[in-house]
Amino acid sequence: MIKSTPMLYLMMKYKPLFALLFLFLVGCTSTVPPAQNSSGTKVAPTQVMLLATLHGLHKSNPRYTYNDVYELIRRYNPDVIGVEIRPEDIGQDTTYLKQLYPLEMRQITVLFPQNKVYGVDWYGEEAEGKLLPDNVFKGANKQLTEIKQLERDLNTDSSLSAQLKLIAVLPQKMVALASSSSPAEFNNSGHYDLVAELFYKQMDIMLQGTPYEAYAQFNRRRDEHIGHNIITLIKKNPGRKLIFVLGANHRFAAEKNIRELLGDQVRPVEVPEI
Repeated sequence: MIKSTPMLYLMMKYKPLFALLFLFLVGCTSTVPPAQNSSGTKVAPTQVMLLATLHGLHKSNPRYTYNDVYELIRRYNPDVIGVEIRPEDIGQDTTYLKQLYPLEMRQITVLFPQNKVYGVDWYGEEAEGKLLPDNVFKGANKQLTEIKQLERDLNTDSSLSAQLKLIAVLPQKMVALASSSSPAEFNNSGHYDLVAELFYKQMDIMLQGTPYEAYAQFNRRRDEHIGHNIITLIKKNPGRKLIFVLGANHRFAAEKNIRELLGDQVRPVEVPEI
């Protein structure tokens, strides 16, 4: 007679429970198919780097400058460069882009081949499929004007000051990380992503049922559209090297979207030291 081990005994005693556990684990196994090219041939996982930038804070962080952004792209030598500019606006001159986008995004369109640079941003339904007029945030585009006004009002609304103080440590931590980190530290550690995600979740909860709920909803929809545009570019370029250059507050949503929707089709590439 074979002697029963404690584990075997437990498995026999709780057989239905172990069966359910097995089914759960099988169900949790990734079913994302491997990357394929347009002819259906399997290819190596697509290499994707997410490069979070600091916008204006590049001026004050000597460890992560504007030039560091451009040098990291050069060294990676990607086939595709996605930037925080709307697809509709790629190819426009710097005078047009200056009213809408941060310096590093505009410079990428100048420094790198046009056939490599793609826009992934989104500025609302009213702006879809067309260029944006002058004074877009001052009445020329109704939706963006309203969102910008909500943002200004939120920052000065004394009725929410007590609630905002409760989470003030989060944006303070975000600024501290952005002001002192190197590109590799900022992008690879996950610290900024964690704090940013927590901050925006708390803001979503805080603004529910207030006049500012539309502002929070717009920000969520923007991240969703950015995520959709990123996924589309990855699927169109299987087995190639891609980089997506995004403002730091968009990185956590983009990373989660890629991981959940594409799984093993993508090989994440860490940002190297510069």
